[in-house]
Amino acid sequence: GTYNIRWTLNYEIYFYLVFALCLLVKHRVLALVTWGVLVTSIIPVIAGYQPTINVQGYPFSSPYFGFLTNPLLLEFIIGVIVGWLYIKIKQNFPSRKIELLSGISAIVLLIYIIWGIYTGNIHALDRKSSLVLGFFVLALTLGESLLLAFIPRFLTYVGNISFSLYLLHSAVGLAVVKRVGAVGYSDFKMIPSVLLAIGISILAAHFTHKYIEINLTQRIKNKLKQKNLLKNPLPYGSLQ
Repeated sequence: GTYNIRWTLNYEIYFYLVFALCLLVKHRVLALVTWGVLVTSIIPVIAGYQPTINVQGYPFSSPYFGFLTNPLLLEFIIGVIVGWLYIKIKQNFPSRKIELLSGISAIVLLIYIIWGIYTGNIHALDRKSSLVLGFFVLALTLGESLLLAFIPRFLTYVGNISFSLYLLHSAVGLAVVKRVGAVGYSDFKMIPSVLLAIGISILAAHFTHKYIEINLTQRIKNKLKQKNLLKNPLPYGSLQ
């Protein structure tokens, strides 16, 4: 179908459920990593399969077992570990040198990633590439205070609306490319269509972020808060 990102949403929901369960224990990150190793390595080995990090996963007869044991889950766990490392480094090493080193590392990794994409060494749905991107995000966030002055505000805003952009870009992009198609006969004939698709996707994401993610969500929160106050009124004289 046109909305071909729905399969990734399945894995997101799967991860959110597992992560929510891990929040119930004290060592939540350790619990999450343990779950990841269990379902992507130990259970498949017990079932007779060779461990793999390939996104193709394991050929279980049941699609549900194939879904639950797919190494794609490791990408989410890499993200959690990066977040955990960020918190620990900020708490234990609040140094300007760390920010400077992280900023330089982020620039070096960005150059490596661009080169890797060009040569095909960095690509989607690859665990090794995910590790590189994970370290890039870690370096970028740790060196944010230094790098922010060099990052255009437009790119920062695109980052803020990234969830809406993620949900919309595929459907909008396919619709634009199908309608506009190739322009001219050169090797770059699809570039105008792609640029137009990117522009419309960002514009659509801007409105959904503003009127749905922010405004609608805030209205729902206010409604729920009002209902809660009606059911459980505050004591007389107390402040909200």
